[in-house]
Amino acid sequence: MAMGNSITHRMQGGSWELLYENPGVYFRSLGFATNQRGWIGTLDPSNVLLETLDGGTTWENITGEIAGDVPTSICGIYVLDYQTIYAVGGINGGSFFLRTLDGGQTWISTLLTNMDDFLVDVHFFDRQRGLAVGGVGEFSVSRAVVLGTEDGGTTWTERFRSSQEGEWGWKLTFPTSSTGYVSVERHDTESDSKVLKTTDGGLTWIELTDPAPPFSMQGIGFVTELVGWLGGRGTQQMTTDGGLTWNPTSDLSDTMNRFHFFSETHGYAVGDRVFQYGSGIVRNEDETPMSPRLWVGAAYPNPFPFRILIPYRLPFPAHVSLELFDVRGRVVATIDNGLRPAGPDELIWDARSPAGQVLPPGVYLYRFHAGNHTVTGRIVRMAWEQ
Repeated sequence: MAMGNSITHRMQGGSWELLYENPGVYFRSLGFATNQRGWIGTLDPSNVLLETLDGGTTWENITGEIAGDVPTSICGIYVLDYQTIYAVGGINGGSFFLRTLDGGQTWISTLLTNMDDFLVDVHFFDRQRGLAVGGVGEFSVSRAVVLGTEDGGTTWTERFRSSQEGEWGWKLTFPTSSTGYVSVERHDTESDSKVLKTTDGGLTWIELTDPAPPFSMQGIGFVTELVGWLGGRGTQQMTTDGGLTWNPTSDLSDTMNRFHFFSETHGYAVGDRVFQYGSGIVRNEDETPMSPRLWVGAAYPNPFPFRILIPYRLPFPAHVSLELFDVRGRVVATIDNGLRPAGPDELIWDARSPAGQVLPPGVYLYRFHAGNHTVTGRIVRMAWEQ
């Protein structure tokens, strides 16, 4: 595949550089697990999944390596960590859910039945909790839906269904762990655009009417809680006040389908072409930078029979370890995960002592360490009867 011409678009707060284009393939999603390894999902059944090992300079078609129900399109890709990547598709039919747990070496695809008619985007908070959006019903009269999973995508439940026909959930963006948005595309492009918003991590959603002029909305992405973009077929929109007001921007091409940001200074946008975002965000004088914070989720399942998982997100690389104590305060197990990169990850304990013995049911306390930060908690191992 030939490399497109490199150009740079300047805008307030950053710049976009054309990284790659192929007129014969329409890109629908993009995700990078490392600076060099990433994937693009397309609408071409014979080139539905592309992979790069050199930061996007060259791409290889790996569609033939997908095991299970192979989709005809991949509209959403989400990279949880360097080993765990999820994808969904597609808008032209079929609710396919794909995942890899080994950094892209193997991909497994499953067709979700009796849930909805098509999926467009996906977002995971850890290896168990995730969201997917799409539509249910005939395409022209469908309603937007948000699905949720608590078991890594094995089962899904409906969290939201839109109030009007002729629309579908398109793209997900979470500038924080609790606040997220979904762009809603309508079959009738003359109607007002709409976005969905959650403030509780995707458990509940409300509908918001977008003040931007009606257009065929598709992509949505926030690099911070204030700065974001709406893309689609038509004029691209940008906000610098958290979506209260939107203004046209000419710094992107006319069809932007997906935005993905790794930080406030690094991100990508894809549609008919691929753009890279760089530089820093221009802030108001009275606005302070967002401070990176360690996030440690609740241990689950709790109580647990065999093993327990603690999800976390590092704001920077740090040494991660876990100490387990019985109710008398004695150390019963220690897990050292070593130096971990910034981003989401998880720590797992299999209820064994350092000698490999399975510890008895009961109450245990834990102390989670990440660099100089410490988080404590209480877990219960229950007896298991076969």
